[in-house]
Amino acid sequence: MDKKRSIVKKPDRGSFLLDHNSECTSIKNKYLKCLKKHNNDHLSCRNYSKEYFICRMDKNLLERQDLNELGFKENELDQDSRIKNFKDVYSYNIKMENKNKLK
Repeated sequence: MDKKRSIVKKPDRGSFLLDHNSECTSIKNKYLKCLKKHNNDHLSCRNYSKEYFICRMDKNLLERQDLNELGFKENELDQDSRIKNFKDVYSYNIKMENKNKLK
């Protein structure tokens, strides 16, 4: 009987070195704690994931690349600003719906 062999594909951007010396572990733990606090809403914890990528690049655990390529904007809003913007847009939409109902 022939046993099927699984084909292992290498990562797209090369190897992802493990953090054996725990150089970025404290940031990783902050990120995981944030995820738990925010019911796994990764957008609420973007500042920690950005900080984690920066740490890994600084410690040569990750190939250095532009943060924009990783999905981070230079002047990205923090969590409180995003929430405020969402509430502003939501309240505006409610006002417009109510206005349209009155017509």
